[in-house]
Amino acid sequence: MSSRSLPRPLAALAALLLVWATAVPGFAAPEDDGQQGSDDPTLQQTVSDNEQYVKGVKTVLDHGHADLGPRLRDGDFHLQVRDDSKAPPVWRDLEDVVFQVHDAAALQLPEGDSYDFTGAKSGETVYAVPQVEQPGVVWLGWSTQDPPMTKAVDRGITMRMLDVQGPGKFSVFLQPGNFAPPQLLWSDEGNDHRDLWVDLNTHTHANWVFTKPGIYLVAVEVTAQGINGQKYVSTKTLRFAVGDATNTDDAFSAAWDPGRGPAEAGEAQGKDAAQKDAGEKQPAQGKADGAHKSAQADKPTDGKDASMVSLSTVALVSGASVLVLAALGVLAYRSHRRTKAIEAQIWEDEK
Repeated sequence: MSSRSLPRPLAALAALLLVWATAVPGFAAPEDDGQQGSDDPTLQQTVSDNEQYVKGVKTVLDHGHADLGPRLRDGDFHLQVRDDSKAPPVWRDLEDVVFQVHDAAALQLPEGDSYDFTGAKSGETVYAVPQVEQPGVVWLGWSTQDPPMTKAVDRGITMRMLDVQGPGKFSVFLQPGNFAPPQLLWSDEGNDHRDLWVDLNTHTHANWVFTKPGIYLVAVEVTAQGINGQKYVSTKTLRFAVGDATNTDDAFSAAWDPGRGPAEAGEAQGKDAAQKDAGEKQPAQGKADGAHKSAQADKPTDGKDASMVSLSTVALVSGASVLVLAALGVLAYRSHRRTKAIEAQIWEDEK
């Protein structure tokens, strides 16, 4: 064997890493594990108290950086968008904004069933506002960094997706690194992925996926508990024009169908939650202790709603993947040492 050839275990490890690097085209993971509040340099930003608020100016955001975020001014709590597509950044009301998702955001889902939750199958084309910034595509995230809000709110906020209206399916997910599967955050299918807890001083980006071109309305409610006991609530509609052929003026004027929208969806979800709470408080005879223990095990220890997404799972899976990679590296290195020793012995025998 030539001394320049790559030992088989090391070659296998290199092939494994190559598969990971090319397995998820379009849904690239950031350099870290993709958690909220990560140390990814691209997510480091400072939000000041004196940034300009622009009211009543219709704006299409089709490229560059923007973040959804609650602001607190003179006691008024509002979900707005921080437009950072040009310097300096400005805040806008969501009713003044349409997010246009160009054809440059179109991609094919990779092989396998890992992304079936999007409502599309492998090989089908979807439109994705990406987790990692791409030229010519709007880069939409969320931020809880408004200074007055961070001083008044206790711990964080809940972002709730109330309703979605559009020609296709809609979902939001994180693509962690280190072999971890996608982490679903929001989905218009069912009620299991509607609430998202966000800590204060967090800046996060994720993949926003639409299965068909057209106009989408997404109703979002943000709630928070003030340190003084006051409850803050803001409900807004996000407007997306997906695909180059979709008219942004039509997106501005689009209305919810009868029986749909923030108010109706919020009322329905409130009834569902009340019924669920009532059922949990009256478990079946003989199962009370087990049901109570199960509920306590599923409920976050800091009082957050059990249906909220816990992104600590991403860190756990990513950490385990790092250990696996480290073990593979050690095995490859030891195999390489043994191979070199055998080569040296053969060389001595030939002499």
